[in-house]
Amino acid sequence: LAMQDKYHGQPHGIFAADECFGGRDLNRGIELCAVVEQMYSLQHMFRVQGDPMFLDRCERMAYNALPATIDPLMWRHQYLQQSNEINALYG
Repeated sequence: LAMQDKYHGQPHGIFAADECFGGRDLNRGIELCAVVEQMYSLQHMFRVQGDPMFLDRCERMAYNALPATIDPLMWRHQYLQQSNEINALYG
């Protein structure tokens, strides 16, 4: 995780990955599936290792990365999100 953060980490707590690792530039996207799969993996790692750091990272993603990928009613999602994407609208 430390190496992923160093070379691909984004402000919202997940690493840039849109089909492949994308680097730290804020114009690199993150897919919805990467967000939820990373959250699942962190929860599982906490269950195995017991380190609360994994849950802290998961919570950061849940409050920062996940809401940007789905609408409030969870009926629609944005396939690819970017940290600097200021004009994304649903509908």
